[in-house]
Amino acid sequence: MTLKPFKTPQPSKVAPVFEEQVAGFFQSRNFLRLADDTRASYAQALDVHFMTFIRNKSITDDNLVSERKQVMDLFVHHLQHTVALSGSAIKLYLTIIKLFFRWTGKPLHYSYRRDREDLQDEARRRLMRWFTEAEVERCLNYEFNQRKRRKETSSIRDRAMIRLLVETGIRIGELADIKRGDVILETRTIWINYSKTRPRCVFFSPTTQKLLKSYFWKSGFRKAEIGEGKNLFQPTLLCRSAIRDMLIDLNLKSGRDGRGAHTFRHYCATYLFYAGGMRLPDVARILGDTPDVIEQVYLHPTPVMLLKRIDKAMGWQEDDKTTEEPLD
Repeated sequence: MTLKPFKTPQPSKVAPVFEEQVAGFFQSRNFLRLADDTRASYAQALDVHFMTFIRNKSITDDNLVSERKQVMDLFVHHLQHTVALSGSAIKLYLTIIKLFFRWTGKPLHYSYRRDREDLQDEARRRLMRWFTEAEVERCLNYEFNQRKRRKETSSIRDRAMIRLLVETGIRIGELADIKRGDVILETRTIWINYSKTRPRCVFFSPTTQKLLKSYFWKSGFRKAEIGEGKNLFQPTLLCRSAIRDMLIDLNLKSGRDGRGAHTFRHYCATYLFYAGGMRLPDVARILGDTPDVIEQVYLHPTPVMLLKRIDKAMGWQEDDKTTEEPLD
């Protein structure tokens, strides 16, 4: 696929209007109110890839208006064969670019269809992304002071962080914003006041209660009014880094497999629904999302969870209790 030759303008900016619009978008409320990770994805799509592509191909503002489809076709070809992005990444970048053009008042009408093989490959990769019960158990038992010399308080804090991610399904950004005054040890409750969706309360186990109590005692947060407005955990990026290091150390992460802090949120939703038998609306309330989103995005039952449900539905559990003969 080729574009007819574009005139290469003398200024360094080949599409000055477009570049000014991108700069303005990055300063707009629409962009600034997004989560850190989402802003990073927008910058990657618009600045790193699309802007660089436009400059390298000498695409002008006029081309972006009169030959949009041709420009987008060539951009998709570039992402597929030069950058070698997956179909899901290309679809995400195109969605971001469409949202940007909608913000400019000149919507982009462009469709991209992923082929069946690409969709199947992604489905197989996603199946391997989600944690099993055994993997989560290894994370819960991980000692953060094994890899390098660390303060005992930091190790306790990070162990509590993992437990809260597993037990509450809290987003990593929400966890990083937790203040001492948000935690009520007696009732094992945390108030999430700064949320991507809506404020809510979450609850943690007696084991985590003891761990947090130990952390508060050693770090000087014994009373809620002491350091009430101070964050209990590290900033988001440092939390992510600690989790990534743990997963790599446990051989639970390789390359860009998608495993990280947010994977625990998926596990929590799945466990509450499939293993815990909690109603979907209640799972949504705990995770601060809608039942539709929980059902469509967050539920990934492990084989163990499904087997237990099948056994119960088919009545095989009762058969197992009465069968004493060896299988071989």
